Amino acid sequence: MTAMYTSELAARALQLQPQGAPYEGDDCVCAMCQRPIHAGNLCEKKELGRSFMDFGHLAHSDYLCGYCAATSNQTCMRELQRSVICQDGIYNLNTDDARAWFWLTPPKPPFAVVINHNTMGAFHYYWRTPVTLDASLVSMNVDGTVYRVRRAAVLEAIEVANKLLLAYKTNAGKKKELKSPFVMLARNPGNKAASSHGQINADLRAFVRSHPELEPDIAKLDTLGTGELIALSPFLKQKPATPVQPVLTKGL
Repeated sequence: MTAMYTSELAARALQLQPQGAPYEGDDCVCAMCQRPIHAGNLCEKKELGRSFMDFGHLAHSDYLCGYCAATSNQTCMRELQRSVICQDGIYNLNTDDARAWFWLTPPKPPFAVVINHNTMGAFHYYWRTPVTLDASLVSMNVDGTVYRVRRAAVLEAIEVANKLLLAYKTNAGKKKELKSPFVMLARNPGNKAASSHGQINADLRAFVRSHPELEPDIAKLDTLGTGELIALSPFLKQKPATPVQPVLTKGL
């Protein structure tokens, strides 16, 4: 099967053609997405702006493939920085409602998920993001870190969390109900030096110790990865998100 690259998905979504001139020389790869470049493929010489900071993620190459050449500019990257990039367009993931929609009912693969929480700048994240080919295991780039997310684990965790919260409310005799089994779920945990992201609420854990029939449920929450906890953040908070499908944007 031919490998897929997010830069090509992005170009199709933005309705852009690959840029450059036919390559002449020995086979090489794109410095950004690492797509193989063969004789005759459209490409451009690598020319990086003074603000470029992602040198550690570049391949050893002097060329950009035609798709990265067409999309690695500020205008394009701003469209891609909080989105699900599909072949036929882009779904914006700026809101928790849109993120809740995505995890419950993702579009048909292939797609790429890029989330940049810095609202002031566009970053070179999209070409560093693997393409998701199976919605059961989603690759998600959040602020430059790529996470693999098991959707089945996320959906099961929503059910388990609601079960635990209901049991706590019904049996613990607490006046203040819990809104989440977790102390906190951060949308961007990498920005918090000492985060309690994903920690189980101490009162709930103590409650489960006195109700051993619930221990398998809380154990499932303990096995979640960082990306899966990020995916849960729209659902388990003071005011849970309402899933809303964003408009599919086609082209620039």
